[in-house]
Amino acid sequence: MPCDRYLTPEDNLQAIAKTIEAMRGIERWGAKNMILRAFSGFKSLPPPGGSPEQIDWRNTLLLSPGATIEDAKEAYRRLAKDRHPDQGDMTRLNAALDAAKTEFGK
Repeated sequence: MPCDRYLTPEDNLQAIAKTIEAMRGIERWGAKNMILRAFSGFKSLPPPGGSPEQIDWRNTLLLSPGATIEDAKEAYRRLAKDRHPDQGDMTRLNAALDAAKTEFGK
């Protein structure tokens, strides 16, 4: 269990010991099920941009209905150059390319 937040090995070991102690406490105090229930909902969240079956990748990548996977990859590269990841457009582009790959089985 690496922990390199602290400057000395002793401090790192102390942090690891405290973490283990807290994890054991969760088990002892019966809060384990509460923690599991709190995080179980995250499994149900859809992937960013929707599932590959729900994405209109041709529209997102600005392609015509007869586009191939090679067209999708080229359009993705062209559009990715123009869009910065912090603007949120890259999530849509990545999801669109994944959807194209899913449809073509690649």
